[in-house]
Amino acid sequence: MNHFLTSIPRSNLIPSLPKNPLNYPIILIGAGAIVTLGHLPAYKIAGFPVKGIYDTDRQKALSVGSKWNIPKVYNTIDEACATASNENVIFDLAVPSNQIESIIKQLSINSHALIQKPMDAIRRGWLGDRLTTIEIHVNVHMPWSLWSFLTTAPRLELAYHSVHYVDLIRDLSKPYEPSTVNCRSSRHAVIPHLSPVRSSYSFEYKHDPMLYVNIYANHHHRWGTKHAQSYLLVEGNRGAAKAQLGDNLAYGENIEGNQTDYLQVKLQLFYS
Repeated sequence: MNHFLTSIPRSNLIPSLPKNPLNYPIILIGAGAIVTLGHLPAYKIAGFPVKGIYDTDRQKALSVGSKWNIPKVYNTIDEACATASNENVIFDLAVPSNQIESIIKQLSINSHALIQKPMDAIRRGWLGDRLTTIEIHVNVHMPWSLWSFLTTAPRLELAYHSVHYVDLIRDLSKPYEPSTVNCRSSRHAVIPHLSPVRSSYSFEYKHDPMLYVNIYANHHHRWGTKHAQSYLLVEGNRGAAKAQLGDNLAYGENIEGNQTDYLQVKLQLFYS
């Protein structure tokens, strides 16, 4: 039996950072593995200062604080929440999802909180009692040449990408199903030998004609990552949530179409 392995190029995507990360100190709520293996190493690389840490397991918080040179280990959650005298303090809530709501209620007004697991925000009514918009926008470069079998694959973008976006929309809008779905797909002039790599979809619902649901997916954006996008936006009548679909961006840039500079033109509007 032959085994074929394909190496995916290492992403060189560098996220945008504040000009002065020292102005954004972080207070950690939680000292588990996601903090020690993910958050703290990332904050160190980016230069974000961690001001303090709290965990219900104080010994764990002390151990993490000592290892990562965190200045303050708080005794209680109230003490941690009360120290946000600087409006730029960011609370990183690295706790189980069932604890997030109670912690948010303890934060002062205008506090900034990084929440890892708002998975049931819609069910809990955080966005309101009615959804108004669901939008998935993807404009990225997909290195199709890594998968030779796709050369003859029909309905390429729909079958290998947008089918997942459609499933996500159906989950977000359940128990309702769309009454009408309009779809248009297109090949790309640069790779005409492949079946469509771009698609757009619009969904209509009988239960709410004003619910605005769309997918825009272009998986052959050849001009670097500066203007690449990959996100899910859900809006309700009392709130909104936006999530970046980072895996799509992780494939990096297409060298052939790489742009090193961009022309920006200022436009002036005239009214008569």
